[in-house]
Amino acid sequence: MLTQAYSLENELKQTYYGFVDFIREKGYQDIAGRMEEELKKLEDNLFYLVVLGQFKRGKTTLINALLGENLLPTAVVPLTSVITLIRYGKERSVVVRFLDNTEKNISFNELSLYITERENPKNQRGVKVVEITIPSPFLDGGVVLVDTPGIGSTFLHNTETSYDFLPRADAALFVLSVDPPLSEAEGRYLNDIASSVSTIFFVLNKIDYLDEPERLESLQFSQTIIESYLGKGGIKIYPLEAKSALTAKIVSDQLALKQSGFTDLENGLKKFFQQKKDRIGFLATIRRGLGYCREVKGLIELEKKAAELPAQDLEEKIQLFENQLEQVHQNRKDALFIMEGEIKGLVKEVEDDLSHLKSELKPFVDQSISEEAHKFNNLSIQQFHQELETRINELLTNQFETWKEKEEQKVSTRFEAILGRFVQKMNTILKVVQKISAGIFNVELSNQLEIESLTKKSNFYYKFGREGAVLIPTSLSISAFLPRQLALKRLIQSAHDNALQEIERNCGRIRADFAERTQKSFLSFRYTFEERVEEMIQSIRDILKDALRKKSLNEQDFNNAYQKLLSQFNQLERYQDTFLWLESELKAIDSK
Repeated sequence: MLTQAYSLENELKQTYYGFVDFIREKGYQDIAGRMEEELKKLEDNLFYLVVLGQFKRGKTTLINALLGENLLPTAVVPLTSVITLIRYGKERSVVVRFLDNTEKNISFNELSLYITERENPKNQRGVKVVEITIPSPFLDGGVVLVDTPGIGSTFLHNTETSYDFLPRADAALFVLSVDPPLSEAEGRYLNDIASSVSTIFFVLNKIDYLDEPERLESLQFSQTIIESYLGKGGIKIYPLEAKSALTAKIVSDQLALKQSGFTDLENGLKKFFQQKKDRIGFLATIRRGLGYCREVKGLIELEKKAAELPAQDLEEKIQLFENQLEQVHQNRKDALFIMEGEIKGLVKEVEDDLSHLKSELKPFVDQSISEEAHKFNNLSIQQFHQELETRINELLTNQFETWKEKEEQKVSTRFEAILGRFVQKMNTILKVVQKISAGIFNVELSNQLEIESLTKKSNFYYKFGREGAVLIPTSLSISAFLPRQLALKRLIQSAHDNALQEIERNCGRIRADFAERTQKSFLSFRYTFEERVEEMIQSIRDILKDALRKKSLNEQDFNNAYQKLLSQFNQLERYQDTFLWLESELKAIDSK
């Protein structure tokens, strides 16, 4: 069986080589580039285990635990901004590959400069991918761990980066946590993962937050929700505490490692690598090859159908295509107009929530000032003023931080719900374009949108404390000349008034921050949608235009061009048949 599997692997490589040349000849350079990356992965016997999930679930900490060291930087804020590949190598190294096809060797201490949102906001450095090699036993045998940016309630470009990498994954580690449990955004993401990846390992992280009954309840809830999204039962979830596991790994504490729940996951992965990794990776490569076949086939079929039409019929169908697009453009404008209205409604919700926050903070300020003033009653007037102002500012900052974290989650969920509804409408518009193509030329093309997330890109910070001219008399300077009790009373009233002013000012800043970020996310989504529709329409127009040009050729040249097209179509079908044969042969070997 090993000999037969080796023969199939060689056949797959040769098929890929031939298919890449074929696609380049057709001029589909983007598809050819993706296939070449897949071929290199096959040649190097690499298996991509991609770690996926929503932000702040602990994906990077889990990777560090698998490797047994603090390799990748972690933080309590959304951190990872670019794809990071970690593979086996005898020597430790880090290579940054840039979008302009240049590369740079860096030290491990410089990693955060390139892979974190804090040091490389919106990927301003133009990083395509960071590749790390380390002599980790976990990676020996071709396993490549892939750290991805989190999706949902995170930076928009990071969500796109994670989605774009999905088709390259051979298996996935989908990380959930108990705070909070599986969200709607994660469920949609899971559906997208399952459509690209056949093998998914599920991890429920941060179980130390719960007691034993709560853990069981959270585990059962997560399993039920996952199975409802995937439409199948028997899902296995590994409950663990990644941070504790990492500490245990570093100090070689096997008991603590087992208690963290990490040992079960590690054993499950090792068993999978030994028994199924090669077959799953092989099948994934074959299926991606079939996907490329379908992608190219739609384009060639359209070209072939257009070439078969008489010139007059082709011109009429082109005109019909353009006429029917007018309604598409109107539907597109209507959908975007309605969505923009809902986005404005979302900003209004934030304003209403801020009004509610202000009404809650007023009694909080009264109580806090009373309690804190009592603590500082024995201090000097100046110390009393400084301590009271500092403490009230700290308390207000904590209140705002707690509120804003919850509001972030709420607004992000609402934002994605709005986009989710309109993604369906807009995908319907794309499907209308496809149906127009199918109805006129009997060819269907595929081009779907993904749901974007609310960007968390923000320069917002809380700012409490007065600013301005120091020459204006302050409550402190005036109180210095008053009797102590009267001075204290005046300072307390001043602290109260200042706190309410600061609440008002920071609420205004939060409102502006949310409004700006929501609008930027909407405009980014709108641009993506407009671009996607135009790309599809233009690709159809280009093929039809080329077909019309061929009609002006003399009969001999036209026949030669058409025969070449038929030959290409037949050749494509042979590639597709080969991929299907390889898939069936591999399944037959596996069943023995």
